[in-house]
Amino acid sequence: MAGQNESLDVTACLAVIDSIPQGAIFVFDRDLRHVFAGGPGLADLGLRRESVEGRPLSELVPCPDLLVPLERRYREALAGRGSRSDLKFNDRTYLTDISSAVESDGQIRFGVMRVRDVTEVRADQQALRESEQRFQLAFAKAPTGMALIAPDGRILQANAAMCQFTGYSPAQITTLTIPDLIDPDDLAEEVDHRRRLLEGTIETYQYDKRFRTAAGHRVWGLMSVSLVRLDNGRPGLFIVQVQDISERVKSHRELVRLAERDPLTDVLNRRRFDEELVRHQAMADRYGVQSAILAIDLDELKRINDHFGHDAGDVFIKRVASVISNRVRASDLVSRYGGDEFAVLLPQTKGESALALADDLVRAVNDPAQPGTISIGVAMIGPGQERKAWSRADAAMYRAKRLGGNQAAEAPEERDPPRG
Repeated sequence: MAGQNESLDVTACLAVIDSIPQGAIFVFDRDLRHVFAGGPGLADLGLRRESVEGRPLSELVPCPDLLVPLERRYREALAGRGSRSDLKFNDRTYLTDISSAVESDGQIRFGVMRVRDVTEVRADQQALRESEQRFQLAFAKAPTGMALIAPDGRILQANAAMCQFTGYSPAQITTLTIPDLIDPDDLAEEVDHRRRLLEGTIETYQYDKRFRTAAGHRVWGLMSVSLVRLDNGRPGLFIVQVQDISERVKSHRELVRLAERDPLTDVLNRRRFDEELVRHQAMADRYGVQSAILAIDLDELKRINDHFGHDAGDVFIKRVASVISNRVRASDLVSRYGGDEFAVLLPQTKGESALALADDLVRAVNDPAQPGTISIGVAMIGPGQERKAWSRADAAMYRAKRLGGNQAAEAPEERDPPRG
Protein backbone atom coordinates (compact mmCIF):
# COMPACT_ATOMS: atom_id res chain seq x y z
CA MET A 1 0.00 0.00 0.00
CA ALA A 2 1.01 3.63 -0.19
CA GLY A 3 3.38 5.00 2.49
CA GLN A 4 2.11 6.77 5.62
CA ASN A 5 2.72 10.27 4.28
CA GLU A 6 1.54 9.46 0.82
CA SER A 7 -2.09 9.87 -0.20
CA LEU A 8 -4.02 9.51 -3.41
CA ASP A 9 -6.56 12.01 -4.73
CA VAL A 10 -9.28 9.58 -5.81
CA THR A 11 -11.48 12.42 -7.04
CA ALA A 12 -8.75 13.54 -9.39
CA CYS A 13 -8.33 9.99 -10.70
CA LEU A 14 -12.05 9.72 -11.36
CA ALA A 15 -11.93 13.03 -13.21
CA VAL A 16 -9.16 11.68 -15.42
CA ILE A 17 -11.14 8.51 -16.08
CA ASP A 18 -14.22 10.52 -17.02
CA SER A 19 -12.14 12.51 -19.49
CA ILE A 20 -11.19 9.48 -21.59
CA PRO A 21 -13.85 7.89 -23.80
CA GLN A 22 -12.15 4.52 -23.87
CA GLY A 23 -9.27 2.58 -22.37
CA ALA A 24 -8.16 2.11 -18.80
CA ILE A 25 -6.03 3.96 -16.27
CA PHE A 26 -3.69 2.58 -13.63
CA VAL A 27 -2.11 4.59 -10.81
CA PHE A 28 0.92 3.10 -9.05
CA ASP A 29 3.14 4.16 -6.14
CA ARG A 30 6.87 4.10 -5.73
CA ASP A 31 6.74 0.41 -4.77
CA LEU A 32 5.12 -0.26 -8.15
CA ARG A 33 1.95 -1.21 -6.32
CA HIS A 34 -1.32 -0.21 -8.01
CA VAL A 35 -3.33 2.10 -5.82
CA PHE A 36 -6.07 2.85 -8.29
CA ALA A 37 -7.53 1.35 -11.50
CA GLY A 38 -10.54 2.15 -13.62
CA GLY A 39 -11.89 3.11 -16.99
CA PRO A 40 -14.22 1.53 -19.56
CA GLY A 41 -11.38 -0.51 -21.04
CA LEU A 42 -10.51 -2.31 -17.81
CA ALA A 43 -12.92 -5.15 -18.51
CA ASP A 44 -11.50 -5.56 -22.02
CA LEU A 45 -8.20 -6.44 -20.34
CA GLY A 46 -9.93 -9.13 -18.27
CA LEU A 47 -9.46 -7.10 -15.07
CA ARG A 48 -11.63 -5.69 -12.31
CA ARG A 49 -10.81 -2.70 -10.17
CA GLU A 50 -10.76 -4.70 -6.95
CA SER A 51 -8.43 -7.30 -8.48
CA VAL A 52 -5.91 -4.64 -9.42
CA GLU A 53 -5.80 -2.18 -6.56
CA GLY A 54 -3.30 -3.15 -3.86
CA ARG A 55 -1.40 -5.53 -6.10
CA PRO A 56 2.15 -4.95 -7.42
CA LEU A 57 2.97 -4.99 -11.11
CA SER A 58 4.74 -8.34 -10.84
CA GLU A 59 1.51 -10.06 -9.75
CA LEU A 60 -0.59 -8.51 -12.50
CA VAL A 61 1.90 -9.22 -15.28
CA PRO A 62 3.49 -12.62 -14.71
CA CYS A 63 4.87 -12.82 -18.25
CA PRO A 64 8.54 -11.73 -18.22
CA ASP A 65 8.37 -10.49 -21.81
CA LEU A 66 5.82 -7.89 -20.69
CA LEU A 67 6.90 -7.44 -17.07
CA VAL A 68 10.51 -6.44 -17.74
CA PRO A 69 9.81 -3.54 -20.15
CA LEU A 70 6.80 -2.35 -18.11
CA GLU A 71 8.73 -2.38 -14.84
CA ARG A 72 11.50 -0.36 -16.45
CA ARG A 73 9.03 2.18 -17.78
CA TYR A 74 7.22 2.39 -14.40
CA ARG A 75 10.49 3.29 -12.69
CA GLU A 76 11.39 5.79 -15.41
CA ALA A 77 8.02 7.50 -14.94
CA LEU A 78 8.62 7.76 -11.19
CA ALA A 79 11.94 9.37 -12.07
CA GLY A 80 10.16 11.94 -14.18
CA ARG A 81 10.68 10.36 -17.61
CA GLY A 82 7.45 9.41 -19.31
CA SER A 83 7.13 7.03 -22.26
CA ARG A 84 4.63 6.02 -24.89
CA SER A 85 4.61 2.77 -26.86
CA ASP A 86 2.50 -0.14 -28.07
CA LEU A 87 2.29 -3.46 -26.24
CA LYS A 88 0.94 -6.77 -27.55
CA PHE A 89 -1.34 -8.67 -25.18
CA ASN A 90 -3.77 -11.52 -25.94
CA ASP A 91 -3.51 -10.90 -29.69
CA ARG A 92 -4.47 -7.28 -29.18
CA THR A 93 -2.42 -4.10 -29.48
CA TYR A 94 -2.57 -1.53 -26.68
CA LEU A 95 -1.14 1.95 -26.64
CA THR A 96 0.44 2.55 -23.22
CA ASP A 97 1.19 6.07 -22.06
CA ILE A 98 3.12 6.05 -18.75
CA SER A 99 3.90 9.32 -16.97
CA SER A 100 4.51 10.70 -13.49
CA ALA A 101 2.02 12.53 -11.29
CA VAL A 102 3.81 15.62 -9.93
CA GLU A 103 2.19 16.96 -6.80
CA SER A 104 1.96 20.55 -5.64
CA ASP A 105 5.18 20.32 -3.64
CA GLY A 106 7.02 19.13 -6.76
CA GLN A 107 7.39 15.59 -5.50
CA ILE A 108 6.60 12.47 -7.55
CA ARG A 109 4.84 9.89 -5.42
CA PHE A 110 2.72 8.23 -8.07
CA GLY A 111 2.88 7.18 -11.67
CA VAL A 112 0.01 6.87 -14.14
CA MET A 113 -0.41 4.43 -16.99
CA ARG A 114 -3.13 5.02 -19.57
CA VAL A 115 -3.98 2.02 -21.75
CA ARG A 116 -6.05 2.13 -24.91
CA ASP A 117 -6.87 -0.67 -27.37
CA VAL A 118 -5.57 0.41 -30.76
CA THR A 119 -5.70 -2.95 -32.54
CA GLU A 120 -8.02 -1.79 -35.33
CA VAL A 121 -6.28 1.56 -35.61
CA ARG A 122 -2.89 -0.10 -36.01
CA ALA A 123 -4.31 -2.59 -38.51
CA ASP A 124 -5.69 0.28 -40.58
CA GLN A 125 -2.40 2.13 -40.34
CA GLN A 126 -0.48 -0.98 -41.37
CA ALA A 127 -2.83 -1.55 -44.30
CA LEU A 128 -2.35 2.06 -45.35
CA ARG A 129 1.44 1.74 -45.08
CA GLU A 130 1.39 -1.45 -47.13
CA SER A 131 -0.87 0.19 -49.69
CA GLU A 132 1.48 3.17 -49.93
CA GLN A 133 4.46 0.83 -50.19
CA ARG A 134 2.77 -1.13 -52.98
CA PHE A 135 1.95 2.11 -54.79
CA GLN A 136 5.49 3.40 -54.41
CA LEU A 137 6.90 0.08 -55.59
CA ALA A 138 4.54 -0.02 -58.57
CA PHE A 139 5.28 3.66 -59.24
CA ALA A 140 9.04 3.18 -59.11
CA LYS A 141 9.15 -0.08 -61.09
CA ALA A 142 6.41 0.69 -63.64
CA PRO A 143 7.64 0.14 -67.22
CA THR A 144 5.72 3.24 -68.34
CA GLY A 145 6.49 6.78 -67.30
CA MET A 146 4.61 8.00 -64.23
CA ALA A 147 4.61 11.35 -62.47
CA LEU A 148 2.74 13.05 -59.64
CA ILE A 149 1.83 16.60 -60.59
CA ALA A 150 0.64 19.43 -58.35
CA PRO A 151 -2.54 21.31 -59.40
CA ASP A 152 -0.37 24.20 -60.61
CA GLY A 153 1.59 21.86 -62.91
CA ARG A 154 4.73 21.36 -60.80
CA ILE A 155 6.26 17.89 -61.06
CA LEU A 156 6.42 16.52 -57.52
CA GLN A 157 7.77 13.06 -58.29
CA ALA A 158 8.65 11.03 -61.39
CA ASN A 159 9.66 7.41 -61.76
CA ALA A 160 12.67 6.02 -63.59
CA ALA A 161 10.73 5.29 -66.79
CA MET A 162 9.53 8.91 -66.95
CA CYS A 163 13.08 10.18 -66.46
CA GLN A 164 14.35 7.85 -69.17
CA PHE A 165 11.57 8.94 -71.55
CA THR A 166 12.28 12.65 -71.08
CA GLY A 167 16.05 12.41 -70.59
CA TYR A 168 15.97 14.31 -67.29
CA SER A 169 17.45 13.08 -64.01
CA PRO A 170 15.15 12.70 -60.97
CA ALA A 171 16.61 15.89 -59.49
CA GLN A 172 16.20 17.85 -62.74
CA ILE A 173 12.65 16.78 -63.55
CA THR A 174 11.27 17.93 -60.19
CA THR A 175 12.40 21.49 -60.99
CA LEU A 176 10.10 21.53 -64.04
CA THR A 177 6.39 21.79 -64.71
CA ILE A 178 4.43 19.50 -66.99
CA PRO A 179 4.13 22.28 -69.64
CA ASP A 180 7.95 22.35 -69.76
CA LEU A 181 7.90 18.80 -71.13
CA ILE A 182 5.14 19.20 -73.72
CA ASP A 183 5.75 20.37 -77.26
CA PRO A 184 4.51 23.98 -77.65
CA ASP A 185 2.23 22.94 -80.54
CA ASP A 186 0.36 20.56 -78.18
CA LEU A 187 0.36 22.79 -75.08
CA ALA A 188 -2.96 24.60 -75.66
CA GLU A 189 -4.83 21.31 -75.86
CA GLU A 190 -3.13 20.07 -72.68
CA VAL A 191 -4.00 23.25 -70.75
CA ASP A 192 -7.64 22.97 -71.84
CA HIS A 193 -7.90 19.31 -70.78
CA ARG A 194 -6.29 20.03 -67.41
CA ARG A 195 -8.68 22.94 -66.81
CA ARG A 196 -11.70 20.74 -67.54
CA LEU A 197 -10.34 18.08 -65.19
CA LEU A 198 -9.99 20.64 -62.38
CA GLU A 199 -13.51 21.93 -63.04
CA GLY A 200 -14.88 18.39 -62.84
CA THR A 201 -16.39 18.33 -66.34
CA ILE A 202 -14.23 15.30 -67.16
CA GLU A 203 -12.79 12.61 -64.89
CA THR A 204 -9.76 11.64 -66.96
CA TYR A 205 -8.27 12.18 -70.39
CA GLN A 206 -5.93 10.33 -72.71
CA TYR A 207 -4.43 11.19 -76.08
CA ASP A 208 -1.23 11.09 -78.12
CA LYS A 209 1.13 13.98 -77.44
CA ARG A 210 4.55 15.20 -78.46
CA PHE A 211 7.10 15.75 -75.70
CA ARG A 212 10.40 17.63 -75.62
CA THR A 213 13.36 15.76 -74.17
CA ALA A 214 16.27 17.23 -72.26
CA ALA A 215 18.33 16.96 -75.47
CA GLY A 216 15.72 18.95 -77.41
CA HIS A 217 14.29 15.99 -79.35
CA ARG A 218 10.60 15.43 -79.95
CA VAL A 219 9.16 12.09 -78.89
CA TRP A 220 5.62 10.78 -78.96
CA GLY A 221 3.83 9.54 -75.84
CA LEU A 222 0.36 8.24 -75.03
CA MET A 223 -0.52 10.46 -72.07
CA SER A 224 -3.18 9.45 -69.51
CA VAL A 225 -4.12 11.90 -66.75
CA SER A 226 -6.43 11.56 -63.74
CA LEU A 227 -7.02 13.83 -60.74
CA VAL A 228 -6.97 12.74 -57.10
CA ARG A 229 -9.11 14.98 -54.92
CA LEU A 230 -8.79 15.58 -51.16
CA ASP A 231 -11.50 14.65 -48.66
CA ASN A 232 -12.91 18.19 -48.91
CA GLY A 233 -13.19 17.85 -52.69
CA ARG A 234 -10.32 20.17 -53.50
CA PRO A 235 -7.74 19.07 -56.11
CA GLY A 236 -4.92 17.05 -54.57
CA LEU A 237 -2.62 16.01 -57.40
CA PHE A 238 -2.61 14.74 -60.96
CA ILE A 239 -1.43 11.22 -61.72
CA VAL A 240 0.19 11.24 -65.15
CA GLN A 241 1.15 8.12 -67.09
CA VAL A 242 3.08 8.31 -70.35
CA GLN A 243 3.74 5.37 -72.65
CA ASP A 244 6.45 5.82 -75.28
CA ILE A 245 4.73 5.37 -78.66
CA SER A 246 7.44 6.88 -80.86
CA GLU A 247 7.99 3.59 -82.68
CA ARG A 248 4.26 3.08 -83.11
CA VAL A 249 3.84 6.56 -84.57
CA LYS A 250 6.83 5.98 -86.83
CA SER A 251 5.36 2.66 -88.02
CA HIS A 252 1.95 4.25 -88.57
CA ARG A 253 3.47 7.05 -90.61
CA GLU A 254 5.39 4.52 -92.65
CA LEU A 255 2.19 2.55 -93.31
CA VAL A 256 0.43 5.76 -94.35
CA ARG A 257 3.36 6.64 -96.59
CA LEU A 258 3.30 3.20 -98.21
CA ALA A 259 -0.46 3.47 -98.72
CA GLU A 260 -0.15 6.89 -100.34
CA ARG A 261 3.17 6.68 -102.18
CA ASP A 262 4.50 5.01 -105.30
CA PRO A 263 7.20 2.56 -104.15
CA LEU A 264 9.57 3.31 -107.06
CA THR A 265 9.52 7.12 -107.05
CA ASP A 266 8.12 7.94 -103.57
CA VAL A 267 5.67 10.47 -105.05
CA LEU A 268 1.92 10.15 -104.46
CA ASN A 269 0.11 7.20 -105.96
CA ARG A 270 -2.97 7.52 -108.16
CA ARG A 271 -5.53 6.92 -105.38
CA ARG A 272 -4.13 9.64 -103.14
CA PHE A 273 -3.82 12.07 -106.04
CA ASP A 274 -7.45 11.53 -107.09
CA GLU A 275 -8.57 12.33 -103.53
CA GLU A 276 -6.70 15.65 -103.64
CA LEU A 277 -8.01 16.40 -107.12
CA VAL A 278 -11.62 16.01 -105.96
CA ARG A 279 -10.95 18.30 -103.00
CA HIS A 280 -9.40 21.01 -105.15
CA GLN A 281 -12.18 20.82 -107.69
CA ALA A 282 -14.67 21.40 -104.86
CA MET A 283 -12.63 24.39 -103.65
CA ALA A 284 -12.61 25.81 -107.16
CA ASP A 285 -16.39 25.57 -107.37
CA ARG A 286 -17.02 26.97 -103.89
CA TYR A 287 -14.37 29.67 -103.51
CA GLY A 288 -13.47 30.50 -107.09
CA VAL A 289 -9.88 29.26 -106.62
CA GLN A 290 -8.13 28.53 -109.91
CA SER A 291 -5.70 25.63 -110.11
CA ALA A 292 -3.97 23.70 -112.86
CA ILE A 293 -3.27 20.06 -113.58
CA LEU A 294 -0.46 18.57 -115.67
CA ALA A 295 -0.74 15.19 -117.37
CA ILE A 296 2.79 13.95 -118.13
CA ASP A 297 3.66 10.95 -120.32
CA LEU A 298 7.12 9.42 -120.76
CA ASP A 299 7.97 9.31 -124.46
CA GLU A 300 9.34 5.98 -125.73
CA LEU A 301 9.53 4.23 -122.35
CA LYS A 302 8.83 0.93 -124.10
CA ARG A 303 11.76 1.47 -126.48
CA ILE A 304 14.09 2.20 -123.53
CA ASN A 305 12.94 -0.97 -121.75
CA ASP A 306 13.39 -3.05 -124.91
CA HIS A 307 16.84 -1.69 -125.84
CA PHE A 308 18.43 -1.01 -122.46
CA GLY A 309 16.43 -3.20 -120.06
CA HIS A 310 13.81 -2.46 -117.42
CA ASP A 311 16.44 -1.23 -114.98
CA ALA A 312 17.19 1.60 -117.42
CA GLY A 313 13.46 2.23 -117.70
CA ASP A 314 13.19 2.50 -113.91
CA VAL A 315 16.11 4.93 -113.86
CA PHE A 316 14.29 7.08 -116.44
CA ILE A 317 11.06 7.00 -114.39
CA LYS A 318 12.88 8.00 -111.20
CA ARG A 319 14.77 10.76 -113.04
CA VAL A 320 11.52 12.27 -114.30
CA ALA A 321 10.00 12.09 -110.79
CA SER A 322 13.08 13.83 -109.38
CA VAL A 323 13.01 16.58 -112.03
CA ILE A 324 9.34 17.28 -111.36
CA SER A 325 9.65 17.21 -107.57
CA ASN A 326 12.63 19.59 -107.60
CA ARG A 327 10.84 22.20 -109.76
CA VAL A 328 7.39 22.40 -108.23
CA ARG A 329 6.36 24.32 -105.11
CA ALA A 330 5.97 22.72 -101.69
CA SER A 331 2.21 23.15 -102.00
CA ASP A 332 2.05 21.32 -105.36
CA LEU A 333 1.24 17.62 -105.55
CA VAL A 334 3.13 15.11 -107.72
CA SER A 335 1.82 11.64 -108.51
CA ARG A 336 2.86 8.65 -110.55
CA TYR A 337 -0.51 8.19 -112.18
CA GLY A 338 0.32 5.08 -114.18
CA GLY A 339 3.24 3.00 -115.42
CA ASP A 340 4.56 5.75 -117.71
CA GLU A 341 2.37 8.66 -116.59
CA PHE A 342 2.73 11.38 -113.97
CA ALA A 343 0.19 13.93 -112.78
CA VAL A 344 0.89 17.27 -111.12
CA LEU A 345 -1.67 19.44 -109.30
CA LEU A 346 -0.79 23.13 -109.05
CA PRO A 347 -3.14 24.87 -106.54
CA GLN A 348 -3.88 28.57 -107.05
CA THR A 349 -2.02 28.79 -110.35
CA LYS A 350 -2.79 30.78 -113.46
CA GLY A 351 -2.72 29.28 -116.92
CA GLU A 352 0.43 31.03 -118.10
CA SER A 353 2.35 29.96 -115.00
CA ALA A 354 1.25 26.35 -115.43
CA LEU A 355 2.26 26.31 -119.10
CA ALA A 356 5.62 27.91 -118.28
CA LEU A 357 6.31 25.20 -115.71
CA ALA A 358 5.33 22.51 -118.23
CA ASP A 359 7.76 23.90 -120.80
CA ASP A 360 10.50 24.04 -118.16
CA LEU A 361 9.91 20.39 -117.21
CA VAL A 362 10.12 19.32 -120.87
CA ARG A 363 13.45 21.05 -121.28
CA ALA A 364 14.84 19.72 -117.99
CA VAL A 365 14.10 16.09 -118.87
CA ASN A 366 15.44 16.42 -122.43
CA ASP A 367 19.05 15.63 -121.58
CA PRO A 368 21.18 14.57 -124.58
CA ALA A 369 23.34 12.47 -122.26
CA GLN A 370 20.38 10.42 -121.06
CA PRO A 371 17.60 8.70 -123.02
CA GLY A 372 13.95 9.75 -122.85
CA THR A 373 11.72 12.81 -123.17
CA ILE A 374 8.26 13.73 -121.89
CA SER A 375 5.03 15.16 -123.27
CA ILE A 376 2.73 17.29 -121.09
CA GLY A 377 -0.89 18.35 -121.25
CA VAL A 378 -2.05 21.34 -119.20
CA ALA A 379 -5.64 21.94 -118.05
CA MET A 380 -7.12 24.52 -115.70
CA ILE A 381 -9.47 23.81 -112.79
CA GLY A 382 -11.65 26.80 -112.09
CA PRO A 383 -15.21 27.87 -111.44
CA GLY A 384 -17.47 27.49 -114.43
CA GLN A 385 -15.06 25.14 -116.19
CA GLU A 386 -15.58 21.50 -117.03
CA ARG A 387 -15.08 19.33 -113.94
CA LYS A 388 -13.19 16.54 -115.73
CA ALA A 389 -9.88 18.36 -115.59
CA TRP A 390 -7.75 15.23 -115.77
CA SER A 391 -9.46 14.05 -118.97
CA ARG A 392 -8.85 17.45 -120.57
CA ALA A 393 -5.19 17.46 -119.49
CA ASP A 394 -4.78 13.89 -120.73
CA ALA A 395 -6.27 14.80 -124.12
CA ALA A 396 -3.90 17.77 -124.40
CA MET A 397 -0.96 15.50 -123.56
CA TYR A 398 -1.88 13.08 -126.38
CA ARG A 399 -2.14 16.02 -128.73
CA ALA A 400 1.43 16.97 -127.76
CA LYS A 401 2.58 13.41 -128.47
CA ARG A 402 0.88 13.42 -131.88
CA LEU A 403 2.80 16.57 -132.67
CA GLY A 404 6.06 14.68 -132.09
CA GLY A 405 6.34 14.62 -128.28
CA ASN A 406 8.96 16.37 -126.18
CA GLN A 407 6.65 19.36 -125.76
CA ALA A 408 3.68 20.74 -123.80
CA ALA A 409 0.16 21.51 -125.00
CA GLU A 410 -2.62 23.44 -123.26
CA ALA A 411 -6.21 22.24 -123.16
CA PRO A 412 -8.85 24.77 -124.22
CA GLU A 413 -10.87 26.34 -121.42
CA GLU A 414 -14.19 24.61 -121.90
CA ARG A 415 -17.12 25.97 -119.91
CA ASP A 416 -20.11 24.17 -118.55
CA PRO A 417 -23.24 24.65 -120.63
CA PRO A 418 -25.63 27.34 -119.38
CA ARG A 419 -28.28 26.16 -116.94
CA GLY A 420 -32.04 26.55 -117.33
